[in-house]
Amino acid sequence: AGQAANATENSTSTTTTTGTSTTTTTTTTRACGSDIHNLALGLVPTGSSDSKEGGFAGVTDGSIEASNWWYAAPDDYPGVLMLDFGAPAIVTSMSLTGGESSFKTLRTYRSDDGRMWSMVRNDATEGNCVAGSITEVGGWEEATRYVAIQMEDRCSGVHGGRFTLAEWAVFGYFEHRMVLQYVRSWPVCDNLGPCFTFVDLSDAKAQCLADESCDGFSFSAGAIYGGRGSGCYKTNCRPEESSWSRRALGRGSHGYWVKRHGCEEPSRNSYMNTALGVEVCGP
Repeated sequence: AGQAANATENSTSTTTTTGTSTTTTTTTTRACGSDIHNLALGLVPTGSSDSKEGGFAGVTDGSIEASNWWYAAPDDYPGVLMLDFGAPAIVTSMSLTGGESSFKTLRTYRSDDGRMWSMVRNDATEGNCVAGSITEVGGWEEATRYVAIQMEDRCSGVHGGRFTLAEWAVFGYFEHRMVLQYVRSWPVCDNLGPCFTFVDLSDAKAQCLADESCDGFSFSAGAIYGGRGSGCYKTNCRPEESSWSRRALGRGSHGYWVKRHGCEEPSRNSYMNTALGVEVCGP
């Protein structure tokens, strides 16, 4: 038995575990690390400027035709382009296909929230001074929602800060992650096996991630950021699989951690809340 749709999220009377969650039959989810994608493809970046000769969308549209290049505005220096992946992603490498000869230095920055930035790479890109050349740069360890590139040091003959790029590709993948969705609410959907009690949050996350059918789990509100608590693993909670909505929520005693699916594209937007030290659902 589990919680009824109109009941308080409390599993004490239905639990079959006391210290370690071992009640769910598990299967291994597909790892994303060997499945690399161009995460930038089709996303429209923002930046310091674009122009009538070439807008932002052209730099990530998969085409290197001159009619689809990005052109900075005259006298724009340094040139900056920024992408929002929608959720933290693992970036393994980047590839920049030059348009006209433009810049000799590329600085790469990452951000969790689009406001606070840290530099992760500083690369000499003198090869970019050859029109149409391809510059490859490596990735970095930290999962990244926002990435920005800053183009500096004009190549000889580049006048008026006319930076150009034919294509910017960012390669990587999204990990399957548990993301905090609600602090004192949980979706009313099917329980996956018996509920649990006195389980460490990190163990509950690992258990749900290891079970393909687990969509998330409720957890004691008092321990929603860490520690031991009670709750229930949930299944059939994705919108395409059930009819529950934002109105179909239990409230008060428990919060909810949702599984973020997807290797090429995240199933939901999220970001790293550095103040809380957890990844949370967000815009």
